[in-house]
Amino acid sequence: MDKKYYWIKLKNTFMTSETVDFLMAQKDGANYVVLYQMLCLKTANTNGELGRVIGEILIPYDEEKITRDCKWFSIDTVRIALTLYKKLGLIYQQDNGLLKISNFENLVGSETKYAIKQRNYRENKLPKLENGVVRLNREMLKLPNGKTRFIDEVRYGGNGAKALDMACCKCEVCGTENNLIIHHNKQGSNELEDLYVLCASCHSKVHNKWFTLSTHSYTPVSTQDIRDKILDIRDKNKDIEKEILKKESVREKITHTPLKNFIIPSLEEIKEYCEERNNLVDCDRFYDFYQSKGWMIGKNKMKDWKAAIRTWEKEAGFKNISNKETAKETAQEDVEESYQEAFNELKKMRENRRNGGK
Repeated sequence: MDKKYYWIKLKNTFMTSETVDFLMAQKDGANYVVLYQMLCLKTANTNGELGRVIGEILIPYDEEKITRDCKWFSIDTVRIALTLYKKLGLIYQQDNGLLKISNFENLVGSETKYAIKQRNYRENKLPKLENGVVRLNREMLKLPNGKTRFIDEVRYGGNGAKALDMACCKCEVCGTENNLIIHHNKQGSNELEDLYVLCASCHSKVHNKWFTLSTHSYTPVSTQDIRDKILDIRDKNKDIEKEILKKESVREKITHTPLKNFIIPSLEEIKEYCEERNNLVDCDRFYDFYQSKGWMIGKNKMKDWKAAIRTWEKEAGFKNISNKETAKETAQEDVEESYQEAFNELKKMRENRRNGGK
């Protein structure tokens, strides 16, 4: 008959859970926790039920039986522990009167001897690791730097760990040990000669066609021959990389052209520009205003004084010279008209005096 092995499966938060914390706070708390774990093992082959079958009779475990089987605990400790287990929901009583471990299916695991042999056989079929990588289990590795890493061996056909080991846990292009990725150089192939270990940067360059990788042999990447081959590939593609960098540099110069430095204008330059625009801006006032402010507009340095003059034109509502002359002509006509009316009134008064004198 094939033997069967059992084990307890406890979460890593078991000892910090509120239930265990409450038990540990009791006087014999440590004994209560250990006794609970022993009961889980004692009932592994009875599906978590605290009882035994003798003939056709099902006999439940009593306090004396548990005390005899668990030799390190007194009957008082067992009695108090069972009471606490019931109140905390760690065990419950079934309809047939038997006590049963709660959530037993998720607490205890089992494996037959045949299953152990099959698992060991599958692990032994995996490629041997010889360059510092240690296999903790089928998919967990311990790297030479002491870190652990998960490898999906199903994805890489069982050769993922071997490819990493042959590359000495380094990128096969630049030699870095950070952010390593196992690259399928030939789509759909999990053969060792088609698996490359690359860092994230080199992996991106391969997919962007910066350079290509040929099928390599089983020789570890640490040998000089493989390194020379990789350097040859990189040299062939240096011109492409330089051209890309050159285009990026030209694009950056176009988009980041620096502004010309501001030059403070003279009063003569301001007057010439105002005459050119035929406006009524007071050039002296404009010059003195911005000279006193250090040619600042708010908190920013002035960039274009001509634009500032055009702004003064709009804000002050000045008109050009043609409008100025029209205004002068209209005013002159009003003065002449008023003078003519006064002259006519004086002439009329003189005539009235002359007639009255006759």
